[in-house]
Amino acid sequence: MSLLTPRSASGRAHRSRRTRKTGRPTLTGFSRSTQRYQPRRPPRVELRERLHTLALLRPRWGYRRLYRLLRRAGTIVNKKLVQRLYREEGLAVRRRKRKRVAIPRDPTHATASTNDGERALEYGLCL
Repeated sequence: MSLLTPRSASGRAHRSRRTRKTGRPTLTGFSRSTQRYQPRRPPRVELRERLHTLALLRPRWGYRRLYRLLRRAGTIVNKKLVQRLYREEGLAVRRRKRKRVAIPRDPTHATASTNDGERALEYGLCL
């Protein structure tokens, strides 16, 4: 009979996902490369400004139609990029306000007030 040890069947020491190679836990639980990651995407300022102007001109158009408009204008751009920039800029399709539907009112179902009996007698009606 062998005693259970913290080693796996392959002989490597068992490490938790949230520990460093030294066995000490990290502060956030993520690796250092993730903590120091700097995004390298270009800012695409011109495309962002163009999207803003198009969204102001066409408030009822979403990113799909703006993408097609950009492509027709000759801009070489990816649909996923347009969607991501559209979302990052906080742009959204303006929704129409819902129209209120007129509800026909039935006077027979109206609530009775205390003066209804007196008014009925004035007009010669019986309740």
